[in-house]
Amino acid sequence: MQLVTWLRDVSTSGKFTFLTFAESLDVDEQLVHKPMSAQEASQFQISTVFQLTLPAASLMMQNIQLVVATTPDATDSQRRALPLRIEPHPVPIQLIASNGFLLPDFNVNNKRSEYKACRIQTLEEVNGSTADPRFEVHRSVVDFGFSCFGKPDPVKRMRLWATHVKPCEYGQSYESWSDGYDVAVTASMAECLNEAIELNDVRALRNISLLPTSDMWESNCGFLVAGWLEFGDFWIDSERHG
Repeated sequence: MQLVTWLRDVSTSGKFTFLTFAESLDVDEQLVHKPMSAQEASQFQISTVFQLTLPAASLMMQNIQLVVATTPDATDSQRRALPLRIEPHPVPIQLIASNGFLLPDFNVNNKRSEYKACRIQTLEEVNGSTADPRFEVHRSVVDFGFSCFGKPDPVKRMRLWATHVKPCEYGQSYESWSDGYDVAVTASMAECLNEAIELNDVRALRNISLLPTSDMWESNCGFLVAGWLEFGDFWIDSERHG
């Protein structure tokens, strides 16, 4: 127990961390050091959590380093300077499909930028919104022709991005969550089948199975049919009810 106490005691173990950055772009500007404070931990926890609260605006567009001493040796504390970048982003977009479903299931915490919309008639059935009323969501739809299933399965992709309703000081410096957009949704049965196979999502495959016709199975989507065969019981069940 004394060893655990010693390892957790930052005043004797040598563990510490701080941020260092310049408050302006002046090359002669002195670096600012912001030490972080160690948070209380349970009596059995050896790891140490450090915390620092600063206005986000003071860290934007700065060359920042996170200096960390990880050794528990008070006589030989090794420092590591890690480059740190603070990227300003618009608030995440939340997706809801009024009909059908999304693959994978939407979760705003995943920070995923690509989804498939399955069992929908049009991308208008997928809505994007933000939890912050200061932002509005824009969209654009691109037609990519047809999938390997042919004309019964058009492929369309919708890109969505959020901007401030009113101009703000930092609005122009926001970086999108992906390449020029925040999140994208593709509507195509072939794309949904492929995504469901990649995710090993049998539930999604069962739901999608209500749509294909016999002509589609005779198309050039052999790789998808082969993927379905890997699900054994599902294939037998779909044949039985087809």
